[in-house]
Amino acid sequence: MKAMKSFGWALIILVALIVFGSLYTVREGQHAVLLRLGRIITTSDGKARVYGPGLHFKWPFINSVRAFDTRLQTLDIERSRIVTAEKKDVLVDYFAKWRIDNVALYYTRTGGNEFQAETLLEQKLNDGLRAQFGKR
Repeated sequence: MKAMKSFGWALIILVALIVFGSLYTVREGQHAVLLRLGRIITTSDGKARVYGPGLHFKWPFINSVRAFDTRLQTLDIERSRIVTAEKKDVLVDYFAKWRIDNVALYYTRTGGNEFQAETLLEQKLNDGLRAQFGKR
């Protein structure tokens, strides 16, 4: 009798773990991609499955979820010294407003690492800004 009772509790715990492992929530202001063994799951037409806010289901232990903040974000870049065409130094303080538009492409290019995304964005902005100051 005692063995059946402990087996029953073990079964209930196992079922609860599977149910809770198969549910996930995407919060408001986020979008998520579903990964199967580290690769983005695509639909039959080859597009990545991107999930909006709400409660969703996945296969436990096989699929994982990566959620990303798709709200407007601010990238504040430190002041930098830029040389103009007249060979004068100018101190420029600038910032950028950005958001994730394509979640699957963002994950593919940055691995979901926000620091790497901001570094890439900062390099691109810095190069463009220096080129424009060099022209004028």
